[in-house]
Amino acid sequence: MSSTQPDLSRTAQRALAIVALALTVAAGCDSCCTEPLASKDDVAICALDTSCEEGDAFRYGICDSGGCGSDADCCPGTRCRTDLNTCFPRLLDSDFECETSADCPDPAQVCAVISVGGREPLPTCIYESCAGDSDCGVGSGRACYAGHCVTNTPCGGACPAGSVCEINTNSCHTLPTEGKDANGNPKVDSSCSQECTDGLLVLANEGTMSGEICCAALCKCEGLPPVVPTRVGRYSRVAVTPTEVLVSAYDAEFGDLVVARFDLNGAVKRFDYVDGVPAEAPSGDPNGPRGGVRGVGVDVGTHTGIAVDSAGLARVAYHDVSANSLKVAIEGPTGVWRSHFVDGAADPSVGQTGTFTDVAVAANGTIFVSYLAHDTTLAGVTGQGTGVKLARSRNPAPQSAADWEFFVVDARPVTALDPAARVESPELPRGRGLHSSIALDGDAAVIGYYDGSDGDVRVARFQGTTAVVSVVDGDGQGGRLPNDVGRFPTVGITGSDLLIAYEDAARHTLRFWKGPKETPGVGGAYGVADSLREANRSGSHFIGAGARLSTEGSTPVLVHQDASTLDLRFATLEGAAFAVSTVLDEGAHGFYADVAVNAGKAYVCSVVAQLDPRGKERSQLRLDVQQLP
Repeated sequence: MSSTQPDLSRTAQRALAIVALALTVAAGCDSCCTEPLASKDDVAICALDTSCEEGDAFRYGICDSGGCGSDADCCPGTRCRTDLNTCFPRLLDSDFECETSADCPDPAQVCAVISVGGREPLPTCIYESCAGDSDCGVGSGRACYAGHCVTNTPCGGACPAGSVCEINTNSCHTLPTEGKDANGNPKVDSSCSQECTDGLLVLANEGTMSGEICCAALCKCEGLPPVVPTRVGRYSRVAVTPTEVLVSAYDAEFGDLVVARFDLNGAVKRFDYVDGVPAEAPSGDPNGPRGGVRGVGVDVGTHTGIAVDSAGLARVAYHDVSANSLKVAIEGPTGVWRSHFVDGAADPSVGQTGTFTDVAVAANGTIFVSYLAHDTTLAGVTGQGTGVKLARSRNPAPQSAADWEFFVVDARPVTALDPAARVESPELPRGRGLHSSIALDGDAAVIGYYDGSDGDVRVARFQGTTAVVSVVDGDGQGGRLPNDVGRFPTVGITGSDLLIAYEDAARHTLRFWKGPKETPGVGGAYGVADSLREANRSGSHFIGAGARLSTEGSTPVLVHQDASTLDLRFATLEGAAFAVSTVLDEGAHGFYADVAVNAGKAYVCSVVAQLDPRGKERSQLRLDVQQLP
């Protein structure tokens, strides 16, 4: 095959296959039928190598006159070529030509060299065979359906009456309405006439077919394949109960809020699609993810935060991208989720409201949500403001915005952009209140956050209706560091102390402060939780991205990313210093990491970034369980 004209060579090969097909029909089955005997319970019922007289063809278990008048005269997977008066395998059509899997029309297909009906092997787009979902590849977006790895329901989910879905070619094939095979049985079994209301009628005996030859057709009603999540994990946050682990995340393929449920050993139980799925009829398994719905609805579910109440029921705060607003989802006692709008800008096309969320639940069930409100109207600010806000529920199970109280915790006017500067990124606006992290100290909410314009880390202690704000680091005053200090702040309460960790972007370290919880940044002690410089190499690793802290157990635990090597780092506070180790280092790890602790184990969620063979993102959520010292 010429490397400069691969398409022409491939097409020429298929043209030769057509010529060979015409010669084969003229010669009869003696020259084409070499497949083994099809059998049932060791009793031969149909021999694919049956010799037919010249001009005849072996179809549906009997030698019939060759030629065709319609597709119903042909075996499944073939079509009637009236110009040649013969049946032609669909896999030889140009639609199935390929050099790589990227050439295939369906992302579930792969390019493989196969023989069609005993012909010279050709690279062809096929659906791989499988015995279970694991054969289709984790994170591939494919499910094992009727022995084939598929992404979407074959044949559009339904075929007209009198036809059956032939999965290999993803086509509906019209079946003969009469006639018997050589054994006196119908050419088409009565199973092909059944009504399949909850699935798809597919062939049950594909192994008895080869190119233009086939035995009598058997059918089965196969339930619809599930929707397979392929890009779930961004904006992930974790919470743990005595019985399971819950991870809130964003499905970037469909634009949905998802809560993944794991057992305490880290095994996936199921995915709850909480918000974003449109109200439409399912085209996939109604008992699977998204209820089998493949349509795309409103874009929701970024910037999630999750916490559980005393009964282990989840409360999730998140950003509604389509409406530019803050929403909260409440899990009910029966497992039913209810979502509602909480806060949003008067003009959803301006600024952003409801990003960088975090959530905590008090012992009495009151829900606290911290979040950014940027380039919007804020109390106490002249003109457009930017700041961190707090929403506090009036009851444990709010149902609308009327069930919330709202407070501007710390705000300032929006910093004007230099006209020559780049367009402001919504992931890192020059706002006050980025990367908010919340912890409860009795009835007081302690909120850590980053000022994207000043480059400092702040802590607000909010009690009743009043906030006391402190700059912890980054302003260069009172012995504090200058420059860009304070991204990804994360807070926790340890006895009488506040612990806050954050990225020092100027010095490439993960820094922390630990001291009196009533007076953040005053007294106490600063330290470096993690830094990394390789011997004989200049510069340091970029340490501390996405830092998240848990103080739920007796040992504070910190997770973060080494952005230089894309490793997930894990640290425990032992005395006055952190002991650091690398948890994941094979691949691109550490994105959107978070940690929760229960019964001496740390549950670490994160996203591994990866691409499929076509170069399409197939990033996946994972949960790792670490035993604590």
